[in-house]
Amino acid sequence: MFNTNLLKNQSMTIDFETAWFPLFVLDKNQNRIIRRAASLQVYWNNLAVTGDYPLIKFAVSNDRIAYKIIETVEPDVGNNITDSIFLSLNADYVFIKIIFESRDAISGNLNLVLSYN
Repeated sequence: MFNTNLLKNQSMTIDFETAWFPLFVLDKNQNRIIRRAASLQVYWNNLAVTGDYPLIKFAVSNDRIAYKIIETVEPDVGNNITDSIFLSLNADYVFIKIIFESRDAISGNLNLVLSYN
């Protein structure tokens, strides 16, 4: 297994979308899948809001054009480092990206770790 940090201490005070991340790793000749994504760990710290909590949306796609939101998380605690969220990933889709809506967040740092097996 190996992990890839997709986001590290990303500010939760601004809206953003990530690039599309592949859910597989190909061999050096780009012919064969050698690893598949297994899970996505989501955690944050120092979150404070003045009203509505932020939204973290997880979108999947096969072509990076059309997509489906498979999960939406609304962080409602200051941190979840000791109670991280894990999203189990299905190999039936090819890419994933995160759509973040800050809403009324005035502080906070978001972290995403993709694990391949």
